[in-house]
Amino acid sequence: MHKRLLTPFITFVLFFSAVPAHPYTLMYTDASAAIQIKWATTTIPIAISASMSSAPNIMGGDVEGAVRRALRRWSDAGGFQFTVTTSAVQNTAQDNVNLISVTNTGVTFSDQNNPGRARVFFDPNTGRIQEADIALNPASQFSTDGTANTFDLEATLTHEIGHMLGLEHSAVIGATMQPQQGANNFISQYSLTSRTLSEDDRSGIRAIYAPRSSAGTLTNTGTLTGTVTNGGGGQFGAHVWAENVETGKVFAGNISITSGTYRIENITAGQYRVIVEPLDGPVLGTQIPTGSTRSAYAGLLQNTPTFRTTEAGSVGIAANTISTFNVSVGGTQSLNPRFIGAPNGSSISYSTVPVPLAPGAAKTIYIFGDTVNQVPESGVSLTSPFMSVVAGSYLGGVAGGMPYVKFDVATTFSAPPGEYSIRLQSNAGEVAYVTGGLTVDLANNAPVVNPLDTVDFFVRQQYRDFLNREPDDAGFQFWKTTLEGYLRDCGAADNAQAATCRARARSSVSEAFFVSVEFQQTGYLVYRLYRTAFLESSRPPRGMPRYAEFIRDTQIIGAGVIVNQGNWQQQLESNTAAFLNNFVQRAEFTLLYPTAMTSEGYVNALLTNARLPTTGPERDAALNAYGSGGADGRARALRSIAESDLVFRKEFNQAFVLMQYFGYLRRNPNDAPDNDFAGYDFWLTKLNNESGDTTRLTTIDQLLAPTKRAQMVEAFVVTGEYRRRFGTE
Repeated sequence: MHKRLLTPFITFVLFFSAVPAHPYTLMYTDASAAIQIKWATTTIPIAISASMSSAPNIMGGDVEGAVRRALRRWSDAGGFQFTVTTSAVQNTAQDNVNLISVTNTGVTFSDQNNPGRARVFFDPNTGRIQEADIALNPASQFSTDGTANTFDLEATLTHEIGHMLGLEHSAVIGATMQPQQGANNFISQYSLTSRTLSEDDRSGIRAIYAPRSSAGTLTNTGTLTGTVTNGGGGQFGAHVWAENVETGKVFAGNISITSGTYRIENITAGQYRVIVEPLDGPVLGTQIPTGSTRSAYAGLLQNTPTFRTTEAGSVGIAANTISTFNVSVGGTQSLNPRFIGAPNGSSISYSTVPVPLAPGAAKTIYIFGDTVNQVPESGVSLTSPFMSVVAGSYLGGVAGGMPYVKFDVATTFSAPPGEYSIRLQSNAGEVAYVTGGLTVDLANNAPVVNPLDTVDFFVRQQYRDFLNREPDDAGFQFWKTTLEGYLRDCGAADNAQAATCRARARSSVSEAFFVSVEFQQTGYLVYRLYRTAFLESSRPPRGMPRYAEFIRDTQIIGAGVIVNQGNWQQQLESNTAAFLNNFVQRAEFTLLYPTAMTSEGYVNALLTNARLPTTGPERDAALNAYGSGGADGRARALRSIAESDLVFRKEFNQAFVLMQYFGYLRRNPNDAPDNDFAGYDFWLTKLNNESGDTTRLTTIDQLLAPTKRAQMVEAFVVTGEYRRRFGTE
């Protein structure tokens, strides 16, 4: 019934010096971690061996494209560049050539399940990398097109390039640098997760190469550091990882060294949960070190320290600041999830690689491991607002002598790309995590062309991204026909003018979703409520909703609503009234607007916060809506101001810019890769310059015209970050 597929990825091999690991599993020249191993140049030459193009074990073609895409992911994240050439050399010898080749000369592969190895040559006195080679196993089967039972070439290369640049293995399951790789069709899907870098991978490479502020942090981000202790002494080999409270996404993890210290860098400002766990599965402590007796983690090869998984609490991270967070652990861990899997035809495939999830769909998940069948249905949870365990899908038991639990995970359409964890709590109260075991990838298939370039997919995606639902048939056919007509007018020419026309055609359709009745009365209303209710601040901007809370609240208001279908107006009104009644009773709202406030004081405070005059029709309407007060009256007054024509026009530009980030990029404007509001400010300034004072504009067409002149939507729909959500650029 169960098929075990454990495909160990590469054991990293270095020559001429033993290299210990260190927190963030970076590479250093000795156990004291005094000298970091890294390239001293920002331009790294790479040669692709001629053996790659003719290798009989690589299927699908476009080998050079796979190499270049893998290199680009690291260069985009690390701020350096690669120059790529070809070479007749096949052997990965120390010859001053940074070669990528299919060869078994000079390296040893234990079997076909070891797809590749990286070798790094460096000066042990300075840590400067002199040469780095990647050897692919000629006995392994690779493909670039998702061929079943092959290793994805691009994923293999992306992992190996991380080693080439100075990274060790990670204990986050969804990270490219974790020590396992699944084969294609492992769970009836392509195994492409390792093609794309996780936050853990990006943070690791930036910790090596990114510039630092005067405070010693990476620019515009924060650092989390501390010591893990057990019984008064430092706890060696503890996996410390941080999870964003807002989204539930795994940010990054470190492994404590013998002193118990850890360090996580490049953290975007916000609130994070900190969890500390032993390395006893799915990633094992023995898989972290290189095998050298001089390694800072060498002791993990013989003895993996154990203790209870500890939910240490939450910590606020600020930009350009180092935050210290010490954790004490103890006890022994009996609840131990070792494998994660999913159905594969009539069988169950399980391993230690992440299970990819598709936004808007449900997926059956299996967890195998020690005493996991002691976890009740109520003990299985997800800490992300974008995912939930489907009620009634739980099943626990023992199969093949191994305890397991089974359940379905539902993912919303708005789930941003990233890694998410599964939390388990046993009947005895013991907690364990499958860290980063679920992943929403930028692209969950292997398209020959980007599906955004097809009319059907593009139109459907606008419904998913802006209305958080699948399209209704009538609406889909209307917008499909509209876009097809626009594209016909552009012609089929393969030139810049036609390409620009096609981009504008798509942007015109996409813009329409922002100004649709359904979005204006759901998403834009949520935005205006936040702008009316909360004070402006720069970190985080409470005057604007954050992505996770915006999606949460928009879905509440829009639940079951499809414009022009059924009793949609009644449903929308019922949803909105119930939402607002709850909204004004939230702790963050009553903190600013205590229930003891008078009607005049309450309304004036809202008007002041919304940057509106405290005299005039908006005040009169709000006081009238307040009526006899109570939660209902406070909700009606807030709604009156947020739905006023003045707020609608005044906030249009800021909302429009924010929705570009929420809809197309599924993130906050100051999330990575930006890490600040420079991009948001650029577009808002440009849009404001085009429109002037929006309160003087009286129609939706007048408000929308400046966005067309600014070509903002057009810029976002062709950007690489948006297109990489679905495939290649």
